[in-house]
Amino acid sequence: MLGLCFLDKGLPELAIKWYQRGLAAPSVSEEDSLGLLYDLGNVYLSVGDNSTAYHTYVELYGINSNYRDVVAKLEELGRAR
Repeated sequence: MLGLCFLDKGLPELAIKWYQRGLAAPSVSEEDSLGLLYDLGNVYLSVGDNSTAYHTYVELYGINSNYRDVVAKLEELGRAR
């Protein structure tokens, strides 16, 4: 939730920090982890860090290739590389 709040306030760097902390939490479920990775990839896209966004989506794809539109995001970023 803090990641979303900081993103809404126009502070993507802090959103990234909190998404990463959420992913590092010992009790995070797989479903929560998927959502955090997806949102983290979106934040990286919003700040223009396409390479890190791509790698984040690849990690997500490795866990669940059918999650939301991760395939489309990877295809789009792959064309831009």
